[in-house]
This record gives sequence, structure tokens and C-alpha cells, in this order.
Amino acid sequence: NGLITGTPTSIERKTFTIQVIDDDNRQATGNVTLAIEMTSESVAPGQVTNLAANASDATSIAISFTAVGDDLNIGTATAYDLRYSGSPINNENDWDAATAFVGEPAPQVAGTAETITVTGLNSDTLYYFAIKVADQVANLSTLSNTDSATTNDNVRPATVTTLTATAS
Repeated sequence: NGLITGTPTSIERKTFTIQVIDDDNRQATGNVTLAIEMTSESVAPGQVTNLAANASDATSIAISFTAVGDDLNIGTATAYDLRYSGSPINNENDWDAATAFVGEPAPQVAGTAETITVTGLNSDTLYYFAIKVADQVANLSTLSNTDSATTNDNVRPATVTTLTATAS
């Protein structure tokens, strides 16, 4: 008589030894070993809560945050989905409308400082950023905090063509 319950938090291989005992408390001769590979994954990666955006130059912004894990804040996640927009990214509709950045690095172990530089942006433009994190079975974290930054201005001042001086 036995019951195995619970949901695995990651892909695991468990081995159980089962002893068979009848109503008269007699044990069967020998044991049976049962190996079960539990592949159900129900724990999503943790939420990034400290995303920060800082202008790098006229066409790029550096995004920094602390890596979260595959299962909340444990382990190493599988992928990042970083998006940007000219409007705040505060909910799933904003997220769906935002532009996906292509070129995110592979995630590092939870707790590691991460930096992603988003390139190819327009100069002197305000951008909003948010990120989601995926694990190996495509569970997604909840939407991160949103931060914004403005790329630097790369337009030079106009050339002075008439300059006069008056004696006083």
C-alpha cells in the first residue's frame, strides 16, 4: 500500500523500492525496483524585479538586471525574451505590442548580474523595456518591472555661418 504524490519541480529521475506484504504480514520473496522519470515541469522561472535601462550612446541602451532561476530563483533559466516600446510596458497587451529584441545571451545562474545591450535604436528617443524569462519547457516568468531610457542625441549643432563682432 503506497501512494506517490506531488509535482516535480524539475526533470528528475527517482528510484523506488517496493516491498510486497500480504494480509498475514508475509513479505514476498525479493524486491521490485521501479524507476520513474518525472518530466512534468510546473514551476516557472522567477520574475525579474530590478531591470534598469541606461543609455549607452546614440543608438543603444544597456539593460541590466539580476538573473533568476529555472524554478523561481533556483538554477539557470533557458532563455530571455526582452522587448522594447515607445510606450510603457505595464501589462500583457503592452507586452504583446512591444518589439522583441533579437540577440539576448543565454541566461546565467540565478543571482548573477546580467547586462544586455539593445542596439539599432533611433537617437534622442525614449524607449521602455521589460523582460520575461523561459525555462526548458517554455514556462514563462511573469512580466518584469518596466524601466525606460532615452538614447543620446547624435545631432550636431548647426554650423555658425555669420559671426560679427562689434567694438564697444
